[in-house]
Amino acid sequence: MISKIRKEFDITLIESSDILSVGVGEGTTGRFLEVLSRETLGIDLTELFSSLKALPKMGINFVNWTDRGDYMSPIGASATPDTYTDYAPYYCQLKDIDTAYVNESEYLAKTDCTNITRNLDGKITFNDFYPAIHLDAGSLVKYFREKSIANGVTHIVDTVEEVVKPHGLIESLKLKERGTHEADFFIDCTGFQRQLMQDVDWIHYSHYLPIDRGMPFRLENDTRNKHAYTNAIAMDNGWVWEIPTQHKIGRGYCYSSKYADEETCLQELRDYYKQDVEKIKTIEFSSGRLKDVMKGNCLALGLSAAFFEPLQATSIHCTLQQLDEFIFTFLSNGKVCRDAFSVLEYNRRYARMYDDMKDFIFVHYTGGKTNTEFWKSFTERCYPEQVYRLLNLNDNRLLRNYDVERYHGSVGVGLWIPTLLGLGHFNKETAQRVLSADLDFSVMDTFIKNYSSQLKSKIKQNNYLSIKHL
Repeated sequence: MISKIRKEFDITLIESSDILSVGVGEGTTGRFLEVLSRETLGIDLTELFSSLKALPKMGINFVNWTDRGDYMSPIGASATPDTYTDYAPYYCQLKDIDTAYVNESEYLAKTDCTNITRNLDGKITFNDFYPAIHLDAGSLVKYFREKSIANGVTHIVDTVEEVVKPHGLIESLKLKERGTHEADFFIDCTGFQRQLMQDVDWIHYSHYLPIDRGMPFRLENDTRNKHAYTNAIAMDNGWVWEIPTQHKIGRGYCYSSKYADEETCLQELRDYYKQDVEKIKTIEFSSGRLKDVMKGNCLALGLSAAFFEPLQATSIHCTLQQLDEFIFTFLSNGKVCRDAFSVLEYNRRYARMYDDMKDFIFVHYTGGKTNTEFWKSFTERCYPEQVYRLLNLNDNRLLRNYDVERYHGSVGVGLWIPTLLGLGHFNKETAQRVLSADLDFSVMDTFIKNYSSQLKSKIKQNNYLSIKHL
């Protein structure tokens, strides 16, 4: 992105062959295609889909997260997102109507359909909105590396052995083979090592998010049934992701080492899938963020800046949002990089965004599941202030669109509501009282009937592709 938008810069990518990328997360939010579709980047989305072996992602199917059954977390808003209260999902819950009939992305997810059409020339077109996608992480790295080099980026394969930082600013890097490398500005993408930002405090989220291991695995016999959604399957000590791409289904177990060891989790997987399981690797991490993601002449990006378990694709979403704003705020004028107030505001903004994402991930564990010590522990934890506040508002008067602060890249109330309802946070008496005062139920019934009919007609008229045809 930088090499395409700011062509006047000399950019060097230093990439170690000794250190492999994590390569676990293979799901995005809709922000991914929103950004990459910009004409200034010159990316052919048909080529992108093919290169990344990608498939559209219309939602996340949460399996066994409560005792009340599974629920779908859609990637898009409902049919009533612009009212003070998002009436449609609450009304469906009250009347026991499938919320897919008031949410386009959820309907597409549950019917394994997409909002993609293919033109006569073979090009794909996205209708009305950009979906999230499932992709192959290794192919993603290769694709953008090649694009960057084509844009003039110098690619050095070497290992950073020392960061020379005599007066608070990074002066140079000492490389294993090539010696000293100097630059004006540095971006730390060294992942969990945070090699260039080790002097910045780390804010831990582990009290709220105890999962600290990710274990990608393969099945001995994989049926490879593909869907237009991610499966997030609650297990005894965490959860399993199932992410379909064009050539495989990526799977992994996120668990807490405080409550289970690796062999216990492997046995649990064997019991669940009723076949042998091959561990690919184990990744250790701690959920949290840097106090400041930008300091001196260095920006921490990606896993260097913050990390959560890969639920709801929050890490890749924040990474892209953070990079996008950095380019347009700081790289248009070198003076801004040295402006203390601009840097302070940027750090405050992303501290808030990462803290908000922590809250959103945490709330997924509040569905009352208590079958193991891991799940029981969430009934004993102090809730983050925002989670406690939203649960109370939702219980007493239903959530309103101003209850969650809205800013570019934030998790909107339109995602909080289906999550809360799916987890069982629904007060029927409150919903009956509020909706009866605000709505004509017969009008709402007609609205839902018409909306669902329009969805079916839209899919047929636009010849939307099934996930099986991609």
